[in-house]
Amino acid sequence: YFGIRSQILPSNFDNAQERQSIRTEYKIRFGNSLPGLSILREKKELIQKHYYQLEPLEKEINALNTKLIQKKTDIQNLFQTLSGKHVLSKDWENSYQDIKEKNLNLTENIQALFLELDKLNVPPELNQERPAAEEYNPPSVIELQKELSTTELEIDILNDAINTLKQVLCYETGNEISIKWEDLLFNLRSITEEKQMEYRAQTARLVAMIGVNQILKQIEKEEDLKIQQDINTPEVTALIHSITGSYQSLELINDQVYVSDPYSQYSLSNLSTGAKEQILFALRMGMALNLTGGDPLFLILDDAFQHSDWNRREILVKSIIDLTKMGWQITYLTMDDHIRDVFLKFGKGKLKNKFTFIELA
Repeated sequence: YFGIRSQILPSNFDNAQERQSIRTEYKIRFGNSLPGLSILREKKELIQKHYYQLEPLEKEINALNTKLIQKKTDIQNLFQTLSGKHVLSKDWENSYQDIKEKNLNLTENIQALFLELDKLNVPPELNQERPAAEEYNPPSVIELQKELSTTELEIDILNDAINTLKQVLCYETGNEISIKWEDLLFNLRSITEEKQMEYRAQTARLVAMIGVNQILKQIEKEEDLKIQQDINTPEVTALIHSITGSYQSLELINDQVYVSDPYSQYSLSNLSTGAKEQILFALRMGMALNLTGGDPLFLILDDAFQHSDWNRREILVKSIIDLTKMGWQITYLTMDDHIRDVFLKFGKGKLKNKFTFIELA
């Protein structure tokens, strides 16, 4: 207060009344008279110095008071934990002595119990803080140890099986053996989904192929029936009998063509080459007549009668000439002199100027 008053001291310090007031205040505070203005300034500077030193000390005192309160609280909580009741600070010493005495008694009891435990000859690792459900029995322990060994062996076998399985899975997924099981199973699941999609696609394709195959078989069956009907029309059977002289009808059985005469049935593949070509020629001619509804077309024959006997060749040539008279245009290519002569013999005589012979050098 005195320092603050001195700071606001007016410049006209010579005022007698003010000086007397300061001297009186100074004597009251410091117990002696004010010698002069210089002493007052010294006192002011000293007071300011002490004031500035006091401020950090105040903060330190407040911090220490806070720590003291926290320590008291910790001590109070510790007594609450150890004794189970609230202990006033004035009773801390007595409570501490009681706890210390109890601790000493408990230590003695523990040592006595350890001595009793040593007498039981129980391995330390088998000790339990709480009583066991049954009493310790060494033979039972030995039996349990055997079961434990068996179980550990089984665990080792299972671990080996798991490692083998992991190697197989890594081979399928292309991963390293060090990969984590989670990542390996994720990759395996991805591959499995791809395989399932591929399986479904292949299954759909197979089902579609089966369906197409069934449809084709049905079409084939219908075609076979149509062929069977076509190869036994009056036009075809008449031509077969006229050209071959003996065979009268055809039949399709399991993709094989059979011909029949008045006495038996024969496979076309077992006939001679000449007979086979005669039947096939008659079949082509008859089916062509059926397809066109009788309208004439053209035929190109490349030595179709080459394997027929000489007498049969004349019959075949006459059949060709008959078709020509119906309006058919027929070109026959041959390198056989006898067939050439037969065509020249019957063709020129019956067809006149409609017959053309061309010899290639």
